[in-house]
Amino acid sequence: MFTIDVKDFFHVFDFPLYIDWSRKHCDCEIHNHSYEELVIVRQGSAHNISRFPELKVSQGDVFVIPQGELHRYDHTDNFYIVNILFQLDALAIPLRDAYMLPGYSPLFASPGKFIQENNSLPYFHLNEKEFDVTLDILTRLTQEHKRKESGYKFHMIAMFMELIFLFSRAFKGTAPHILRTHKGMKEALKFMHNNLTKNISVTDIARAAGVSVTSLTRIFHDTTGDTPISYLIKLRVAEATNLLRNSSLNITEIAAATGFSDSNYFTKTFFRKTGLTPTGFRKKIKS
Repeated sequence: MFTIDVKDFFHVFDFPLYIDWSRKHCDCEIHNHSYEELVIVRQGSAHNISRFPELKVSQGDVFVIPQGELHRYDHTDNFYIVNILFQLDALAIPLRDAYMLPGYSPLFASPGKFIQENNSLPYFHLNEKEFDVTLDILTRLTQEHKRKESGYKFHMIAMFMELIFLFSRAFKGTAPHILRTHKGMKEALKFMHNNLTKNISVTDIARAAGVSVTSLTRIFHDTTGDTPISYLIKLRVAEATNLLRNSSLNITEIAAATGFSDSNYFTKTFFRKTGLTPTGFRKKIKS
């Protein structure tokens, strides 16, 4: 068994998104990864062997290998895949209402929770139209990654967000649960977005959502894998990245505009979520 290290592909302080349009894949020994891996099967078939029931995958299948999970491929037959390696928090993608999509949590936010509850890797199949759209996005994403022209990182994130949306909507595994919690989540998210700059508590969020604090905490845990406050912090960091990119506000002003109590706390939180300080992030996007 060996580990494929994230440093072989990207560094969290640089750009935590990498696409590998791989050559023909053969049987391989068991291994794990120090990153999340999104796998799209573009041709052929294989058996994915892991600690879960054996999964036979073929063209149009999409599945996730979470960080640290052991797996290998066996019975490969003209097997070609596209791997997208990513660290979601470090990308600081604006989340908005992504958690309302049925596949966002199992595929991107909390695959470990899906595994625990289903004894299976997050997995689904693209229909013909979805597969064609996916291949188009993957082709453009690969071209942008290879060329590395000005603004390529921004464009890659935009296309990755397209894939997140497409896959999260196409995934059906948790749709009934999302619908059951939709009302509370919808009101909670709306309240959070409208009050990012204010010092709001979980009690305030629960009251706006029309549920108890206990129910709200359970809804967020089941739907996102986060607590309500953890998710609120992610929203604030996402808004901060937008202001760092598109405004001339200084760090103290951005901290205040995104609901952080002071610039030191903002800097520590931003670094924990993205791997960069706010100043370092601004320098990166301008370099």
